[in-house]
Amino acid sequence: MSLVFTPVHEIGPRIAAVRTVYRSGVTKKMTWRRAQLTQLVKLLEENKEQIKSALVKDLKMDALVRDAEVSGSLQECEQALAQLDSWTKPDSTSVPAIIQPGSGAIYKDPLGIICMISAWNYPCSLLVRPLVGAIAAGNAVVIKPSEVSVNTSGLMGSLVEKYLDNKAIIVIHGGVAETTELLKQKFDKIIYTGNGEVGKIIMRAAAEHLTPVILELGGKSPLIVGPDVNMDNAVPRIVWGKFTNCGQTCIAPDYAYVHESRYDEFLKKMKQQIADFYGADPSKSSDYGKIINSRHAARIDGLIKSSGNVFCGGVVDEEAAYVAPTLVTDASVDSPLMTKEIFGPVLPVFRYKNVSDVIDFINDRPKPLALYVFAKDQEFINNVLTNTTSGGGCVNEVLMHNICKELPFGGVGDSGMGAYNGKISFDSFTHHKGMLKRPNSSDLSLRFPPYTDSKMSWLARIDKIVAVVGKNKKALTVVLASVLAFVVFKLYKYFY
Repeated sequence: MSLVFTPVHEIGPRIAAVRTVYRSGVTKKMTWRRAQLTQLVKLLEENKEQIKSALVKDLKMDALVRDAEVSGSLQECEQALAQLDSWTKPDSTSVPAIIQPGSGAIYKDPLGIICMISAWNYPCSLLVRPLVGAIAAGNAVVIKPSEVSVNTSGLMGSLVEKYLDNKAIIVIHGGVAETTELLKQKFDKIIYTGNGEVGKIIMRAAAEHLTPVILELGGKSPLIVGPDVNMDNAVPRIVWGKFTNCGQTCIAPDYAYVHESRYDEFLKKMKQQIADFYGADPSKSSDYGKIINSRHAARIDGLIKSSGNVFCGGVVDEEAAYVAPTLVTDASVDSPLMTKEIFGPVLPVFRYKNVSDVIDFINDRPKPLALYVFAKDQEFINNVLTNTTSGGGCVNEVLMHNICKELPFGGVGDSGMGAYNGKISFDSFTHHKGMLKRPNSSDLSLRFPPYTDSKMSWLARIDKIVAVVGKNKKALTVVLASVLAFVVFKLYKYFY
C-alpha cells in the first residue's frame, strides 16, 4: 500500500477551514464531543480486524500487542465517554476570607486547534489515545499519521475521514515537505511522538507562534537488576518488555546493568528465555515482529557492529527487515550502541558492583523516558528512584506503567515534555481558566482610596487574622466568623 500525500498547497487552506469550524463553537458542544467519541468506538469495533491486519503488514505484530493496540484504544474512548461530564464540569474552589462573599471556579476550556504528529511503531494507539483527549476537551484536530507505517497510517487516515467529523477533524498525509508546511501553520498545541532531532525542529517551529508542545521523544531507558532479584520471575518480564514489537518501543529497556554476582546467570537465563519465547529461529515465529523497514534494519545492524561482543542473536537480514533478539556484552559506553537510542531488539548488558556507580552513569546522561529496577530490597529500590530522574518507569516490571490510566505518560528533559494518558490527556488539551465570582454588592470603603493611616491599620489587623486562620483552619473557623462579624461592625461604625 502507498500513501497519497496531501498536496502542500492545500495544507494551509485546509487548516484555515478547520479554524473557522472551531470558531463556530460546534466542537465545544457536549453533544459533538459525545458523538465523535461514540463514532471513534464504532470505528475501532467495526474495523478491528482490518487494523490488526495492517499492523501485521507493517510490523508483524504479535497477537497480544495488536489486540492491545485496538482494545487499549477502545478503553481510552470508553473511559472518556463515561467520565466526560465529571471531567468537563467546573471545579469549585475557596477564596480568601478578605474577599468574601465570593467563590472561585476553574472552567475547562478547549485550547483550540490541536496538531497531532503521530509515530509508526504503534500507529493505532499513538494516534487514538491523544485524539480521545483532544476531542473530549472540545478541540478541533489536525492529524498527521506517520508516513513510515504505510498500511496502518493509510487505513487509520481513511477511517478517521469516514467516521468522524471531517470538517473539524482532518488528516494530513505526507513526509518532510508536507510536515514542514504543516508546522508553518498556527496551532494551539502540538503533540509529537518520535525522535529528539525532529522534536527540536518541531519546538523551533512552535516557538514562532508561541505554541505549547507535548514531545514524547524516547531516549535510552536503563534497566537495573539488583543482587537479590528472583531471576525466574524477572527474566520473562524483561525479555518480553525488551523484544515485544521487535524492540521498537520508546519505553523498552535500552541497556541493562546487572549486579556482578548475578551477571552470568542473567545472560544465561535471558538467552534461554529468548529461545523459549521465539524458538531456535525467531524469524519463523509468529510471536516475533519485524523491523519497520530495511533502512532501520541496516541502522540497527550498524549499532550491533559498533562495539561489544554478541552473546546471542546478532543475525540481520536487511531485505527481510529482520533483526534477531540480540544480547551484547563488553560494549564501550562511548560507542553508537550506547550513545544513540537503539529502538530495536538489541540489549547491551553491563555488570556493576556498587549501584551508586550505575546511578552516576544514568545521571551523567540525558534523562530517560523510562527507568526499570528489579530488586527485593526496598532500600535499594528507593535509592535508585530517589537519586535518578526519568519520565516514568516500573519496579519489578517493564512497559506496563504505560497502560495505567491514572499515571501520566511522558518524558523529562531530553526525553520529552508534557504528558497524556486517560484524564491526563483531557487536561493536557484543556485550558484551566480560573474565575472569581462575587455578588454585585457594596464594598467596604477601606478597599478604595484614599488610604489613610486608619484604613491601613485596619487592613493590617485583618491580614493578621487571615494569616492565623490559614494556619489553624479547623480550630478557628468559628472564631473567624465571630471576629470578622465584629470587625465589620466596628468598621461600619467607624467609617459611616
